Amino acid sequence: MSLSFSDEMIVTSTRDLTPADRAQEATLNAEDRVVAALEDGSAYPDALVEATGLARSTVKNKINALKKAGRVETTGEIRGQMEQVQLVDLRTRPIKEKSAKPTPDTSTVPGLFADPPDWLVTQLKVYRKNPARHKKPLCAAVAAVVLGDGARAPEVADEVERALEENTQS
Repeated sequence: MSLSFSDEMIVTSTRDLTPADRAQEATLNAEDRVVAALEDGSAYPDALVEATGLARSTVKNKINALKKAGRVETTGEIRGQMEQVQLVDLRTRPIKEKSAKPTPDTSTVPGLFADPPDWLVTQLKVYRKNPARHKKPLCAAVAAVVLGDGARAPEVADEVERALEENTQS
């Protein structure tokens, strides 16, 4: 907003802030100020210090954090010991593909035992040391995952027993 004064009136008008204006905005956090300054284009850290009014160490820390987050990258230009940085154009970045490994089926006891998660592998090791003592806790853990309620352990006990037998035979 800008104000103009005359003898007879005060006139207010609004205008959009440029990225450079936003970089100086004290109400923004340091990271947002660095990003705003980079919206005008690539820059060296010293130019970002000047554009944002932040301390050099703060700017360097924010650049590193933004690099780690994948929001800023170096341009390859170096001046002295400073690297020029720019915002990453997310529109040109490939979308990361999901792992080719299928998600294990945890909706059934056989599915859970077919590709057991780490916690189940550990639980099975404990069970094998003393089956009589650890069968109920094993069934409770399986029921918690498959049925959403560990108290329903008796409902999965027979299936767990079959899965344990198959697991022992293979």
